[in-house]
Amino acid sequence: MATEPLLLARPAAVMLSFIRTGIPRPQKLFMAWFGPKGVASMLFALFVVKSNVADHNLIFDIAAIAIIASIAAHGLTDTVGAQWLARRVGLSNES
Repeated sequence: MATEPLLLARPAAVMLSFIRTGIPRPQKLFMAWFGPKGVASMLFALFVVKSNVADHNLIFDIAAIAIIASIAAHGLTDTVGAQWLARRVGLSNES
């Protein structure tokens, strides 16, 4: 499927950036999933839509769909991800 590289590129780049940092794997995975937010993507999409690039509206539409999908996916998994990470590092909600 053509979307697989898109779903793997950011997490792979984030994981690569953590090589030899000493950060435990659960934290790396958590940060790789949630990663840098899409503000830059929105800005780049706006640059394209205001440019003379061929099919700039199509490029903007694709970027917008990807950003909306990312917001939905991360919004639906943030609590689950935080709870998973808390279990992995031994934190609990109990006082």
